[in-house]
Amino acid sequence: VDGDWSDPLEKAGRNGIGESVWTSMAVIKACKEFAPLLEMIGRKADAERVLKGAVAVEKSVAENAWDGAWYVRGITDDGVKFCTASDPDANVSMLVQAWAVLAEADTQERRNSAMKAVAEHCITEYGPMLYGPPFMVERDGIGRESAKRPSCCENGSCYTHGSMMLCAALIK
Repeated sequence: VDGDWSDPLEKAGRNGIGESVWTSMAVIKACKEFAPLLEMIGRKADAERVLKGAVAVEKSVAENAWDGAWYVRGITDDGVKFCTASDPDANVSMLVQAWAVLAEADTQERRNSAMKAVAEHCITEYGPMLYGPPFMVERDGIGRESAKRPSCCENGSCYTHGSMMLCAALIK
C-alpha cells in the first residue's frame, strides 16, 4: 500500500498481503486508459494483456471489496477489511467510491449504490469528507491515517484532492 494515494495508509499492505482498494481502482482505470494507446502503436497483444489484467483486478474487487452497499477502503495484512458497514467508525471511504465511478469498475448498480453511500455518509455543509465518519480511534494494521485526530488531514477531513476526485466522479 505504500503506493496508495494517501501516504498515511502505510501499514495496510506493508507485508505484501493487504490491499488498498483505491490502488486497485486506479490500476483498473490505468489499464483501461493505456490499452488503446498500445493498440494505436501496433501493440495489440500487449493491449489485450493489459485489458485482461484490468478484468482480473476488477473481478477481484467485485468479489473481495464489496461490502453490500459500498466498497471497503482496504484489507490489512491480517485480512481485516476496513471501512465496512460493521465498523464502529470510518464506514465509508469517499475516495474509493469516487474511483469506482472513475474506473468504471464492477456494475453500474454497485457504482450507483456506492455514490449513494457517499451522499448519505460523507457530504457535509463544508464539503465532502474523506471518511464518513472519520476514524475515532487508531486501528492496528492501517497506519497513521487512523491515528490522526478525527476530521483532521486524511482522517475524514474535507480534503481538497479527494474532493476533486469526487467532483470528477460526479461529472462522469
